[in-house]
Amino acid sequence: MILARTPALIYVAGATRDVERVRTVQGYCRTAGHTITFDWTAGIESQTAPEATMLDEIARALAWRCLDGVRDAAVVVFCAPKYQPTRGAWVELGYAVALKRGIVVLGEAGRQSIFCRLGHAHVRDDWQVALGIEDALHYVGK
Repeated sequence: MILARTPALIYVAGATRDVERVRTVQGYCRTAGHTITFDWTAGIESQTAPEATMLDEIARALAWRCLDGVRDAAVVVFCAPKYQPTRGAWVELGYAVALKRGIVVLGEAGRQSIFCRLGHAHVRDDWQVALGIEDALHYVGK
């Protein structure tokens, strides 16, 4: 188990089809002593309709809560999608860059876009997320 030297507010972005991976990464973050700003996986799973067919007001509310989670975080962890494309997580990554949050890019797929190169830490294995967060905290606001 990796414990945080500096507990921080964390947002974990990932594909909606990769909910279990995101939950696992959130668990690693919590075990290390970090706080998750918003767990979007609960919001997605509470919906009976797929994301594309959600009622507009529900989808907008969830999207804003996700962006608020990015805004409130010191570090955003981007779970680079392994197999399927994702759109929402890329929006969250872009927002984190614009807000100058620390960014951790997780997984080998984390080099699939030039924007992944803006991450402050690149971690191959999800269980090592806490190490990446420690590095990314040095770049918050820069």
